Amino acid sequence: MSEALDVYKALADESRLRLLHVLSKGSFNVQELTTVLKVSQSTISHHLKVLQAVNLASAQKEGTWVYYTLPQNDPNSFVHQTAQLFLANTKQSAADIQLAGDIVNRRRDQTRHFFDSVAKNWKELRETQGTESFFDIVKERIPSNAAFLELGCGSGPFLDKIVPRSGMTVGVDYSQGMLDEARRTLGSRASQVDLRLGYLEHLPIGDDSIDVALVYMVLHHLPTPVDALKDACRVLKPGGQLLIVDLVRHDNEYMRERYADLWLGFDPEEMKRWASSSGFADAKVEILGHKKEVFLLTTRKKEEA
Repeated sequence: MSEALDVYKALADESRLRLLHVLSKGSFNVQELTTVLKVSQSTISHHLKVLQAVNLASAQKEGTWVYYTLPQNDPNSFVHQTAQLFLANTKQSAADIQLAGDIVNRRRDQTRHFFDSVAKNWKELRETQGTESFFDIVKERIPSNAAFLELGCGSGPFLDKIVPRSGMTVGVDYSQGMLDEARRTLGSRASQVDLRLGYLEHLPIGDDSIDVALVYMVLHHLPTPVDALKDACRVLKPGGQLLIVDLVRHDNEYMRERYADLWLGFDPEEMKRWASSSGFADAKVEILGHKKEVFLLTTRKKEEA
């Protein structure tokens, strides 16, 4: 009873209700939340501590930044839903969500501008990352006759490894500069790949049309990785396979500065939870690399009931 009272006491403040509603849309740091709610950083920090104390919000350190969101294993999902219903259709709530969306869009635009600017030099930058060393491990998981999609195909190094193939091959990226480089990389084989410009969170692909989708070293560049997983689930056929290769969580700020990484890797177990909440099942994780710095997650879209 006392725990329940503490929860509802925490909700007895309009600013904390607004915070919960914003955090339901993604992860934000204190500075960003200050911009949304238009109150001081000390006030935001106080409200976040109150919400954390009753498990209504959680914090994740990303290098020198701390990002806040709703807990992954949410013990108070009903409370969150109630709070959102209370704020639904209010002018203040709409304004908050608009500002939060603007922040996410700025993150996305900054990433796109970065990749447009480095597209012609990306091969050299990529080689310093050593990100191609797992291509062969992934390639063997993709049947040649499967309808295949690469989310965030970049300048096409993985596509260059797998074409020609008999199945449909689609590459999507939100940087036109990168797609231009992908065509150069593929050369005479470019006609065998359908290269499309689009956001990975809103793929320019129809529902239930892909057998295998790959997200290779891309999610750490996306402002809302979970949204990309949800849309990948939408385009996959029931039972279709999703492969994710990305960095294990680290604290190397250089990656943010050098490669415009928004997130410093991920906890593989957290990625499994994201996959499950996005419509996937049977997720399996393999840790790769001499330093165990990379993970490969394999999962399948849930079959229709």
